[in-house]
Amino acid sequence: MQIAEPAPPRAAIAHSASPADDEHLRLAQAALERELGRTDLQPSETEALREVLYALRERNVARVGIVYKQAFAEMRSSSDGVRQAQEHLESYFGR
Repeated sequence: MQIAEPAPPRAAIAHSASPADDEHLRLAQAALERELGRTDLQPSETEALREVLYALRERNVARVGIVYKQAFAEMRSSSDGVRQAQEHLESYFGR
């Protein structure tokens, strides 16, 4: 009977990108943290951005990749911070 090797820890998977790619994630996270302080966001917009921000804080890159486009699509008004976060995430995911 052959024993399978254990899967690498989740953090190791999340940090397999280059330092430049990681910088895109950090900058997107910083921009979203600032945006969540805005008082003019609708509750649905706040929730959408918060979902992306939580995934970024957890370094759950797979989750970020799944939710970020939908979250930005829910934004009725786009600020510079939201655009910057979106651009950083698009750069990271190569889209």
